[in-house]
Amino acid sequence: MRHQNARRPPQPTITLSFRPTKLKLFRSKNKSLLVVEGRCVNGARNRIRPGQRALVHLRPSTALPLGDCNLGSIEQLANELLDDKESEAILQRGCWVDADATKLLAIKADAHIERNRRGDRLVECTALLALQEEDNEGSYLPIDTTDEYNEFLTEDGGTDVLPSIDAKSERHVIFARWLVDTYTIEALSRGSGVIDVAGGNGTISRTLCELGVPSTLLDPNPRCGGGKVGDGDESGEEESDKLPFGVIPHPLNGDGGDLTSRGDEIGRTLRNCSLLCGLHPDQATEPILALALQLGVPFAVVPCCVMPSLFPGRVQRRYNNDPVRSYSAFCRYLLDMAPLGEEFRVDHLPFVGRNKVIFRCPQQCVQNNS
Repeated sequence: MRHQNARRPPQPTITLSFRPTKLKLFRSKNKSLLVVEGRCVNGARNRIRPGQRALVHLRPSTALPLGDCNLGSIEQLANELLDDKESEAILQRGCWVDADATKLLAIKADAHIERNRRGDRLVECTALLALQEEDNEGSYLPIDTTDEYNEFLTEDGGTDVLPSIDAKSERHVIFARWLVDTYTIEALSRGSGVIDVAGGNGTISRTLCELGVPSTLLDPNPRCGGGKVGDGDESGEEESDKLPFGVIPHPLNGDGGDLTSRGDEIGRTLRNCSLLCGLHPDQATEPILALALQLGVPFAVVPCCVMPSLFPGRVQRRYNNDPVRSYSAFCRYLLDMAPLGEEFRVDHLPFVGRNKVIFRCPQQCVQNNS
């Protein structure tokens, strides 16, 4: 079967401005990175507010302004941002140096702002729009009317800030609705329905059931009462009417072979599922992908903790087999689990924190199984 690479849709961007405080220049033979620590001046609704701290990443691929600025590279930009020109030697050694806080960086950035392990906001700059001096008249903040995320928040509070969705219960509801919007009720209702891995209190499963999708919670320590599937637990059978979904109180390890090989209701439920999902499933993240690939069904996971000490064998195949220690490396590791000729997709959910969804489309399963 001939395989064609689908063109990726353009990623949404936002326009921001930052007052720099520190900067650091990373250099290697193949790539370089300028990291500017700063305070947001102009933010974007539900993304970042004025006054919030962030680390702005500028790479060689970042578009730089032409004309008077005369910035041909991120190295030249770094020199322009120095508070003291004598600090240039320190900057070249890859150390943090103070930035000129009288300057203002106006940038276009990826709308999906993630966080590192320390909780710092990471802003990926796609284009530097302007490097302004403090005494410049006005502000270089062009509004792209085709950009739905491009809503500016100014220091004087001229634009109201909508509260970001932050409650854990809301995150689970948002994810469940995303599943329905992405895969449809009909597709998710096939077989035994969705397997909600490491779902804890069952909010995802409960929401899916309310939306008309059968679901089963797979969690070694469920916090939602009875409804056990296939273990012969009489107390669970008595309480099953209290829950609209089933509960399998077992962990998911490896590729789930210890569960799918069972001849009871637990094995049948897993083998006949329509999709596996997990929101911040921690240790079960990789096993979700492994089991979905084994069963030939879609999956959707929102990765969170990397846990490198528990999984020292994970390596980055594209980067000289370096160990997987960061969140970005972990996401890349999961994406690299795609079978030959297949590419997993990425989306983002509208809540604060780790909100990246890595998922597999039903069409990919059909193509791979044909």
